[in-house]
Amino acid sequence: DKAGVRAISRSLGFPWWDKPAQPCLASRFPYGEAITAQRLRRVAAAVFSFLLGALLAGAFSRDHIELGLVPIGAAGVTAALLTIPLIDSPLLHAATFIAFGTFGGLFVIPLNALIQFNAAEQERGMVLAGSNFIQNALMLALLGVTALLASGGLQSRSIFVVLTLLSLAGTVYTVWKL
Repeated sequence: DKAGVRAISRSLGFPWWDKPAQPCLASRFPYGEAITAQRLRRVAAAVFSFLLGALLAGAFSRDHIELGLVPIGAAGVTAALLTIPLIDSPLLHAATFIAFGTFGGLFVIPLNALIQFNAAEQERGMVLAGSNFIQNALMLALLGVTALLASGGLQSRSIFVVLTLLSLAGTVYTVWKL
């Protein structure tokens, strides 16, 4: 537990024993990949812009679940994925990652709200846990696909094209199901 870790850290004289936990953006990179300030800024832009997308989804939805945001978010994520391998400018990369995160928020927030709304109150926790499990399993599967493609010698630009095609398929499916 945290208290135990803090006690051990304090007894060992670590100066950070009482510091609050902080998420590390470095955890967003594969093991062995060089972590540069430029890459960290791109990831930070995507992570924090997801919050922007969540805030926008809340503002657009107000007192209802705005499902019209879902296809907009899905299409925006797909467009951002398509754009990333086509540009070389660090500034444009940052803007694209901001768009990716913002559209991601517009996509995910209404869907999660819909799941919560439709779940029976006594089953809501189990439904949300199942939803989170499925989302994380899919992210892990896509990470596996990415790792397989990279280990097979596929360049990162080509990997983004594959991810764009998968995202496009997901966008078409999402729009079809809504």
